[in-house]
Amino acid sequence: MSTLIGQRIRELRLKSGLTQTQLAKGIVTPSMISQIEAGKAHPSPALLRNLAKRLEAPENVLLETPQSDESTLAGLDVIHACVDFGLYEEAEALINEALRYSQNHFILHDLRGKVLLAQRKLPEAAKAFEQAMAVAIEQIKLDSVAELYQLQGDVHMEEGSHEIAAHLYELALLAVKEHAPLNGLLEAEIMLRLSRAYAGLRRDDEAKQLAAQAEERMALSKRSKETAREQVRESVTCLKRGDILEARRLSLEARSLQKVFRWLESSVETMLIVAQQRIDEAQFSKALEQLDQISLQSHEYLDEKLTARMLFLRGQALFGLGKHQEAVESVAAGLSYSSKANIEAAHATLRASHAAYEAGEVASALQLAQTACEIGSSLQDLVLLSSACTWLAHVRYETEDYAGAKSALSMIDNVTSLQKEDKSRVSKA
Repeated sequence: MSTLIGQRIRELRLKSGLTQTQLAKGIVTPSMISQIEAGKAHPSPALLRNLAKRLEAPENVLLETPQSDESTLAGLDVIHACVDFGLYEEAEALINEALRYSQNHFILHDLRGKVLLAQRKLPEAAKAFEQAMAVAIEQIKLDSVAELYQLQGDVHMEEGSHEIAAHLYELALLAVKEHAPLNGLLEAEIMLRLSRAYAGLRRDDEAKQLAAQAEERMALSKRSKETAREQVRESVTCLKRGDILEARRLSLEARSLQKVFRWLESSVETMLIVAQQRIDEAQFSKALEQLDQISLQSHEYLDEKLTARMLFLRGQALFGLGKHQEAVESVAAGLSYSSKANIEAAHATLRASHAAYEAGEVASALQLAQTACEIGSSLQDLVLLSSACTWLAHVRYETEDYAGAKSALSMIDNVTSLQKEDKSRVSKA
């Protein structure tokens, strides 16, 4: 029983973010905590009560028996599969249950962060990944550091902070080379993300080079994604009824298929990056040809996000070719696939507005610029909003709509005021 109590104390301490010294302060010596966690000493009832109080846990929780290793591994496999296939409610329920018993806290924080990131709860996701990183380093799980840097970079990319994201992806690449040199898929995924961050910083040559390197590491294959999703759902059912071995088998099989899907999606991302570069180089026909190829050959692997990105790029290429009506329709279709206002949709719409203006389609340029401003305002992203509103004001000024230009610039002041009010409320609280 001493070993089980010590294991439970360690789990709760790590979950609380405490060191052995912090847990012991004013109660016992740190060396005693170390001996208890190692199962070499048994805490008295009084000490157990004090430790439970410090850990903010009921005393009887320290006496609960952890799940078997087999059951814990099965639960983690099913949670991973739920996250991979977007079954976030099921994943969250299983994570909360697992946190009561599992020793794999860094994995659970990592999974929680992925769920929060997918739901665009960015500050909470960042905190979860930071907790995962701290625990991974404490437990010397260095092979997980690269992915955690990548996930932190993903949070900043979603926020539009390309420079910070690029720095984190660069750290991730260094970490994968040092601690996980055989994980070519992870390295390729990080390269793709770093390529997108560089593209956002207008470091086009480096972005193109990284995209090409990532493409070399990709493999293509066809599998039924819906079948794999059903396997994940069935694994949840098996886990609930206690059929642990079958739950593990189904979830592991589904996750192996998911790796193939990620390869395919990453390959599509690479092609979209190349298409963007061709548009930037005014090679509109080649870009459109590549986008049509993606649509025909890879449509079954395009999720809503990739479909929206492809349609935005198609709109830019069509504007460049003078096909203005088709371009407007393509960008509008892209916005319909963006289930929520996001940074990428705003930037794509703003680019399309510039392309429309250069093509002489002023009405379309105004409409698209207005949409970009609305997205920036809803996100309260001051950098994005400034770019969009300044551009909208410029177009309106050029068309001698001076009142409209002034109104566009006032949107920036409105969001700035809202942010100041929010900061004031937070500081008062």
